[in-house]
Amino acid sequence: MQNKSIILSAAIFVILFGASPHSLHAGSNINKSEAPELSDSAAPSSSDLQEVEATVKTAEEKLRKRQYEQKAQASYGKMHEAEMRKCRVLKSEIWQLRDSVDALAGKSQKLRADRKQAHEVLAGCEEASNELSDKIKAAMEGIAAKEEQFKKMSAAVRAESDTRKEKIDNLQSDMKSLTEKITTLQTEKVGIDNELNALDVEYKAEMNKLNAFKNRLSTEKKEDASINEEMDNSKKKIEAFMAQALEREGARQKLMDESLAAAVANKTMEEAISVLEADGASKAKELGLYSAALETEKKTASLKIKKLQKDALDAKSKQADAGAALKKIDGDIKVSLKAEHAAEKELSVKMEDLKVRVSVLVGKMDQDGILKEVEGEEIDKKPLSKGAELSADIKGVFDAMKYENDRLMAENKAIKAGMKRAEADLNESRRNALESSKKPEELRIKLNKERLEMHYNLAIVYEKNGMYDDAEREYLKCLKIDPKDPGVHYNLGILYDDKLNKNSKAMDHYWKFLLYRPIGETAERVRDWITKLELEKRLGKEVR
Repeated sequence: MQNKSIILSAAIFVILFGASPHSLHAGSNINKSEAPELSDSAAPSSSDLQEVEATVKTAEEKLRKRQYEQKAQASYGKMHEAEMRKCRVLKSEIWQLRDSVDALAGKSQKLRADRKQAHEVLAGCEEASNELSDKIKAAMEGIAAKEEQFKKMSAAVRAESDTRKEKIDNLQSDMKSLTEKITTLQTEKVGIDNELNALDVEYKAEMNKLNAFKNRLSTEKKEDASINEEMDNSKKKIEAFMAQALEREGARQKLMDESLAAAVANKTMEEAISVLEADGASKAKELGLYSAALETEKKTASLKIKKLQKDALDAKSKQADAGAALKKIDGDIKVSLKAEHAAEKELSVKMEDLKVRVSVLVGKMDQDGILKEVEGEEIDKKPLSKGAELSADIKGVFDAMKYENDRLMAENKAIKAGMKRAEADLNESRRNALESSKKPEELRIKLNKERLEMHYNLAIVYEKNGMYDDAEREYLKCLKIDPKDPGVHYNLGILYDDKLNKNSKAMDHYWKFLLYRPIGETAERVRDWITKLELEKRLGKEVR
């Protein structure tokens, strides 16, 4: 009976105060004397007892549920505080990452500024290099134009020299014919003079004979037919001698006139030859002066070109340094962008982690609200909890970070596009620099070929005109331009061998000719010359 009373009292207690912790807490202050007492005489029925037992069982279940909820609330508070600490740590890390991204963006901005400056320096170096290349090209073209003019002048002088030589040969041939004619006329004149002398002797003898007849007649003072006849015969002979002498004198005079005309013509031809030779000497001298002036101008231009080429090399070196600096900056930009991408990726990961944690917190806060609804509380009428305030704060931070991330991504995209354009500009500049470096070399090869041809032709002109030292000088200039030209070695060897009597030098150039052209008829001929020179060196010039 006593046990039943205790159970009934507990059931009534649970029914009166419910499962609320507030009710339990308030019920603890009730005075025990105020509880109603059951009399021993009140014996409950079996159905009443079952009802009470069911009520007690319900009350026990509500108590166990309340205890579980209280434990869950305590565990949730600890977990909530731990999650808040983690969120605060993540928030701090996110701000640090944001500062890192800002620092990397600032570094990228500075690198872009340096890249722009490096581009300007590279453009300046390229402009200076192009300007120097243009100056070198202009100087070389000027020299080439002068050498072309000299080449044309040499060709004209050579043509005039050939024409002049032909005229002189014709005049000398005519002079030879006139000389032979004069000799013939003089021979004929000597014959006529001999004939006149003989006629004069006969004439004088006949005159003496006639004078003797006259003296005889005057002495005897009488006519003598035989003497008169003799005198008539003598007169006839004298007249015949005189006619013959007159005829011979006329022939002699004609020969003298022809001789005089031939002598005058001969002198005229000599004067014409002298004029032609003087004109040739004048042209050769003029060509020599022009050649000397051209050489002086070429030396001056060569010094100028060397200085320009040195400046061009310096400019190319600066251009290469600027290109290397730009390449380094490009590498630094790539490294910076890579670091920036890594920082952005880490920032994104941190933000995703924070979003997950915030979602968990919000979910647990919702669960907390459900529990409170179970307790019959009105949540929406209460102020926000600390978890809700933190969620709102984190959401604001997350939105701001998302906006900042979108801005950085857009700026990064613009930086990549600018880098692509800059790389395209750099590749174009490198191609232009490569093309610019090729052009002066092609121009130099062409100019050397024209210079070689000019000196070679000039040497041939000098050699034809007997100016062997000048020809030697021009051939040596050819070898300075191209030391492996077999034609120059061939001509120079012949010049030393035949004209300048420098056999050792001739052999040297003959051997060099065979070195660069060892096969052919000309090579065999040169080998024969070398053999003769070696024999001459051992045995003397008599072997020639």
